[in-house]
Amino acid sequence: MKKILVCMGIYTTLVFILCTGVSFFQSVPVLLEGAAAGYRFLRGTEYFLSLLPVIFISGITFACSIQWQKGTADSAVRFSHGMTVRFKNILIVSLFIVFILMLNTEIFIPSVKAQIVQKENAPVELEESLATSKIMLQKGRPLLALQYAQKACDIAPDDIYANRQLHLAQNSADLARDRELHEQSRVKPQQVSEKAKVSAAGIFNEKGYSVKELIEKSKTAAASGDWFNAHYWAQIAVQCCEGTETNRTEAISAANDAWNKLNEPKAFGSEKERAYYEKKYEGYKLLLSRDFLKSYYIFLSLESSSQTIEADPDVEEFLSLAKKGVESMYFFFDETDGMIRMENTHNIYFALSNSDGTKTVFYIKGAMDVKGNGGSVRYLESLDVVNYGRNGVFRYAFHAPYAKVIEQNAADFSANARTLMGLAKEWKSVPFVQLCSVSRTGEGIITSPEFTFKETGIPDKIVSELGFSKAGNDAGTETNIKSEFIPFTSMILPMPYSDFAVISEASSGAQQMPLYFLAGFVKKAVHYGFSAEVFSEILVTRAMYPLFMLIICIMCAVAGWNYRISDKSALFKFSWLIIIPLYGFLMFIILNSCYYLFGMLNYLIVGIFGMGALAAATVFYTILFALASLNFLSRKN
Repeated sequence: MKKILVCMGIYTTLVFILCTGVSFFQSVPVLLEGAAAGYRFLRGTEYFLSLLPVIFISGITFACSIQWQKGTADSAVRFSHGMTVRFKNILIVSLFIVFILMLNTEIFIPSVKAQIVQKENAPVELEESLATSKIMLQKGRPLLALQYAQKACDIAPDDIYANRQLHLAQNSADLARDRELHEQSRVKPQQVSEKAKVSAAGIFNEKGYSVKELIEKSKTAAASGDWFNAHYWAQIAVQCCEGTETNRTEAISAANDAWNKLNEPKAFGSEKERAYYEKKYEGYKLLLSRDFLKSYYIFLSLESSSQTIEADPDVEEFLSLAKKGVESMYFFFDETDGMIRMENTHNIYFALSNSDGTKTVFYIKGAMDVKGNGGSVRYLESLDVVNYGRNGVFRYAFHAPYAKVIEQNAADFSANARTLMGLAKEWKSVPFVQLCSVSRTGEGIITSPEFTFKETGIPDKIVSELGFSKAGNDAGTETNIKSEFIPFTSMILPMPYSDFAVISEASSGAQQMPLYFLAGFVKKAVHYGFSAEVFSEILVTRAMYPLFMLIICIMCAVAGWNYRISDKSALFKFSWLIIIPLYGFLMFIILNSCYYLFGMLNYLIVGIFGMGALAAATVFYTILFALASLNFLSRKN
């Protein structure tokens, strides 16, 4: 067995050197500066890995013919003890080879191909990113221009044009933010209604305090003169009260008393203290009225302000609440920093049938997965969504440069809401897609999707908002309208979150999907616009590949025995240098013919047995393996 492995090792090394050498002498496509050498090496590696099955199969045949050129006297009859020992040895070697080939097929080749494609696409993506950044600047959308310029710099960090565009986009974004803040400063702060004082939503009782406990916390804060917290805890108590709750009157009274105290004239030691209090008060009012974004920026500025000598616990607490509110509606720009380097799936596409009979088609250019304490999060680059009516007529489409997908607990929705959204009872979590993003540190700009409507598909409310004429709502109208009107900033997808992750793999092709994902996805493929038959055939082919290659190895060992070297004194002959490559080429043709027959046979099995094809194929190839093993054991000298 040792001799077999040594022969195969030498043969494999020589082929790797040859493949790499061939690649280095071939021309390369248009690449980024300095990427040619790495590309040539990867291409040579791909050549080698694609030939690895042929290398191993031809190698095992030739190694067996050398190994068994002498010492075969113990196999004078069929099913001899000597052949049993040889079968055990060849089975161990074959299992090792099959294991390497499985890794090669499932991991090595896809990984190398992905790196090659990334290098080939880099120049085009760089050009597209720079062009899009310039267009966004011209359209007056500097934040998007900045994001695309950052993407260009991620692709080519040393590119002069990318860095220049990043500098221009950064300056434009800063100017736009300053302009927006200046405009906001001229607008009079919005007053909070009396209703908002008592029943404003957006206050969270995450720790699950009872109403009585909340009222007690309000009283404790009031006793110490902390009127912000006194109102805050009383407000939560009001929110938690049912319509007939006996403590509701007391909670409302405590909230009103605290609110009145907050509005009483106060004496301040300095103008800075007055300005600080007024800003804090304004941020708190915005928090009550659910304007989380403005409230977040106010408390953020107060937290980092030099106006206070020591940290203000009120500001820290309200900033945390405002941030949670913001994160329920938006995601931050910096969450997608460096996404181009960390994207693990590309070109994702699928379709969903909605509960109202419409169909939505999705295309995602790239995705990045992040695991956090809050569960799984996925960031999307260049999300395109198209919605069609029951009769297949286009209704609307939108493009979002970036989006964030959160794993949303399905139990958070009422039974009514689940029915309306088409969420099945058994789904534990669903994808919640956020389409708008904001800056974590600087107020002023929100990045949102761009919608395209067809007049025939626009609801009356949107028609009114956009000022379209009713005459346009005609079946023959083909006019598409691009608009900055945003009918929604987030969406719930009617599918299990676990399927959303698997679809990303399915879009790259069933051949590229991890096998354990593929096995579970076959039954669901048709629901997302994929062919169940194609996925079933590929599942059978990939699952049976180890057994198929094991059969091939055993049959090659049979060939090695039948054509073992007759000259028992010859350890090496120069004629082998010609014979081995020729035999390798012959095995290349034979193995590819076997692959073709293997695929056709699997199609037949899928066609006959349907969803039971995998079990049927397992039985069939196990029988073939048993026959191949008997064939080997029946060899004699």
